[in-house]
Amino acid sequence: GKGGAVLCGKPDLVAVKGDTAIIVECKTGQPKTSDSLQARLYMHLLGEWSAHPARGCHRILGEVRYLRGKGETLHLPHAAADGVAELMRRYMQVFLSPAPPEAVPC
Repeated sequence: GKGGAVLCGKPDLVAVKGDTAIIVECKTGQPKTSDSLQARLYMHLLGEWSAHPARGCHRILGEVRYLRGKGETLHLPHAAADGVAELMRRYMQVFLSPAPPEAVPC
């Protein structure tokens, strides 16, 4: 829309069995906080799309798999997507604001 932004991307893998879907994000670098946020956003969006009764995915899980190092997997339960839409709205407001973001000490 006017003055808006488009956020785009696609999950690495979506597997569906019965009424359960799992979103898998594969990463080759070091674990970052944004990795789970990305998977949680995909979980939320798939949940919004699959809310239509004809689509039938009522349980959506997520995984972030790290392919290097120890090969760790971060498992995200269905509830991990809760609140991610509001969090993304806040991020987008900061990104789209003409004012610079507030400085936060590290």
